[in-house]
Amino acid sequence: NAQVTSIEGDDKKVTGVTYVDKTTGETKEVSFTVKVKDADDPAMKDLSNNSDISNQAQYKNQYTENVKVKYHKGYTTVKKESNANGVLNNGAEVIYKITVENPTDIPVANETLKDVLPNGLEFISAQFNSTEITKSQKNISLSDGHKVDFDVNGQNLQWTVDKIGAHEQLTFTYKCRVNTDKTGGNTVLKNNVTTGSGGSGNADITVKNPIVINKTVDKDTSKVYSDGQEFNYTI
Repeated sequence: NAQVTSIEGDDKKVTGVTYVDKTTGETKEVSFTVKVKDADDPAMKDLSNNSDISNQAQYKNQYTENVKVKYHKGYTTVKKESNANGVLNNGAEVIYKITVENPTDIPVANETLKDVLPNGLEFISAQFNSTEITKSQKNISLSDGHKVDFDVNGQNLQWTVDKIGAHEQLTFTYKCRVNTDKTGGNTVLKNNVTTGSGGSGNADITVKNPIVINKTVDKDTSKVYSDGQEFNYTI
């Protein structure tokens, strides 16, 4: 003989359920508290920032309206820069610096940074503390206590950081070599890095093709020539 009439809450906790006793007309309330799971819990992996978590109360065949609480989780921003100065020649080495930051009050667990090198840049090594790493390696220890997995697959680079704390900033560097034979004629090589939680940063460099090509003909191109006229071209 009870009818549920409402469920109350805010963006942090559900505070209670109100129901009416149909026999006496008396309104009664049941209070309780729930906790949102940690961001690194497998059950939370598909929830994006500012998602709604819905819940409703039930008594027999009586249901309340859904109450929604906002799910807030940490995220990162990232910027990228290089030491390139002016136009680079074939074979020049470039050092890129990636700075990733968590601007929120919530730690970000298992954050990934993905960087796809453009054609014309060849990976040489990544720097971790004072060590140069030239291939994929798991469980790299940083001087600040972090653990990082680093993966190299062709032009694809990826860092996976165990956790980036609230308002924490980390920096990663790596080195590449310019190979103009693989640029496809492009002189601006665009390079972008992204994070798993939505951050994005880019750094472009300009390269110089080592070969300049010109073509000339031994006749006056302003004149009209008859059939059979021969032309000598020089490239």
